[in-house]
Amino acid sequence: MNAFGTWHRLGWFWLVASVISFGCSSEPDLGPPIELIVANVASTDITVVLKITKVRKVRTEGVYSTWELGATVIRPFKGSLLAGERIEYLRTMETGFPAPPVGSRHIVSFVREGSRLVIPDVGYHFQHSPRLEQRLAAELASPQHQR
Repeated sequence: MNAFGTWHRLGWFWLVASVISFGCSSEPDLGPPIELIVANVASTDITVVLKITKVRKVRTEGVYSTWELGATVIRPFKGSLLAGERIEYLRTMETGFPAPPVGSRHIVSFVREGSRLVIPDVGYHFQHSPRLEQRLAAELASPQHQR
């Protein structure tokens, strides 16, 4: 192989490596589209960052399991809940999926049904990441969401 062929291959290697590393970050953003969570905030009564403190399976029916979850509010985005407040709610999931582990954080949107907090559907309970929380806060603070 001549020198040109070697440098040509090395050039392609560095180009590909640069593109791959440019697209990567220390915290990959594998969460839901921010527009989905912003739409959830708009269509629900409460949206918060929670830390799970209790997990208990209350029933299984067919392919679904319902879990009673206890949580502490870490950061409210919308609604009447305050940071430090403790809540309980039910979450129904397909039986094959594990319940959120104690200590994990989630961004959750609820509607109020009387005194109960209810998750409207599966697309309202997301695994937390600091980057997702920052993006949501920035989006909600933008002029288009201020009313």
